[in-house]
Amino acid sequence: MITDFELAIARICVGKYVASSTMWLIIASVIACFDITKSKDEHGNDIEIDDGFEDCGVIKWVAAFMFSSIHRLIRSPPVKKPNLSAAFEFDLKRSSG
Repeated sequence: MITDFELAIARICVGKYVASSTMWLIIASVIACFDITKSKDEHGNDIEIDDGFEDCGVIKWVAAFMFSSIHRLIRSPPVKKPNLSAAFEFDLKRSSG
């Protein structure tokens, strides 16, 4: 005879580890790619984040707030690309002679 406890163990979500890992990767990617800061008003001062909650009866969630994000590639200086064609020509001349 199968007990209720055994049924509960058998019904655990098999994808919960995949979902947890996926969320971790998404959050880590956003943190790695963007500089996230407080939003600024028209005078250049930081807008403080309201740490309140919105309530809808049974469910609560963090209140909406303004933030600023800039992609890290935009703020970094451009990377100089190496001239690969010159290296390739050098190898051809060296190997043919």
